[in-house]
Amino acid sequence: MKHSSLSLLLLPLLLGGCDALMEGVIGDLRHLSSREVSGSDGTITLDVDVTGEEAMLLTLQADDGALVFVDQVTDPSGTVAFSATDAWNDASHSVTMGAYPFPTSSINWPANGGSLTDGTWQIRLGTVDSAYYYQPGTGVQVDVLLKDDPSMSSGTLHVNLVYAGAAGTDEELARAAGVATAHWEEIYGQIGIDLTFEEWEYDNGALPGPGLGNAEDFIQISTSTSTRSVNVVLVPSMVDGDGIYGMAGGIPGALVPTDRSAVVISALTSSGPDLMFSAEEERIFAETMAHEVGHYLGLFHPVETSWDTWDSLGDTPECSGEGTCEQQLGSNLMFPYPVCSYTSCTPQADLTPQQSSAAHSYVGVE
Repeated sequence: MKHSSLSLLLLPLLLGGCDALMEGVIGDLRHLSSREVSGSDGTITLDVDVTGEEAMLLTLQADDGALVFVDQVTDPSGTVAFSATDAWNDASHSVTMGAYPFPTSSINWPANGGSLTDGTWQIRLGTVDSAYYYQPGTGVQVDVLLKDDPSMSSGTLHVNLVYAGAAGTDEELARAAGVATAHWEEIYGQIGIDLTFEEWEYDNGALPGPGLGNAEDFIQISTSTSTRSVNVVLVPSMVDGDGIYGMAGGIPGALVPTDRSAVVISALTSSGPDLMFSAEEERIFAETMAHEVGHYLGLFHPVETSWDTWDSLGDTPECSGEGTCEQQLGSNLMFPYPVCSYTSCTPQADLTPQQSSAAHSYVGVE
């Protein structure tokens, strides 16, 4: 299999010193960016003018040692459309990871589908230290991508399959990936999202989950690929990820280069110890890629394995208990784990209309 090669040259992120959002274009996306510094109260307020766009993806990268989150989103009418405080107070229903402090954080808005209204949106950010105390004088790189997409029920998602390290010479993995991506196309095709694939190789296969180390590698991969695409990195085995099928860099994930701009999939976990893919393992491989990229598009598990935390969508049942949840949601693509008996595993390809709407809202879906 022929892959393009990713350069080993590490290109730094451009962290400008400007105070206002600078406007540019990336492909057919409007791109606003700046380096901001938090005020005396540890917050930053941004004004984003929307003129005909349907969705925006905000990505924040805090200075080393600091954490950043989206504290509040206010629409042009002055109505608070999102509040981190509300998210914390109702932690049993997940909307976006952007509400929680991380070194790198993203929020796609609207998070659960729908469209933006024209006018000035005000976004307030919070910067905190590791003990969650607000920190003034903290630098944050801000990138806002806005898409003009009149059809929010059909679109295309571009995927970079990055074969890392020994995965690049694994013929069985390449064969299984071909079968799996075809099934992945069928899964997303049900909700009107077409997939295109480009294949790459990257030298270093000793990678952890995105955001858990090797920041230079993930930045290099995302710098070398096109901005409006999702990087799915196939590694022989995820570092410190025994038993983990895959991990997404965020819910939602970033499109600009960051230490989290990837989905990582473990080949060994997918194939099993014999390193050969059975037909069922190929299907689970496909569902894993579709599931983790679903997170990247902003989808949460419909229920977490504590059985007392759910997504915020109205058409995924709020079940409680392992058996009940497996019965009601076990065939949903975003169920938190494969549901298997001694002989087989339940196919997991279902997506609800509201899950579909949320996925189409992601700025990376054209």
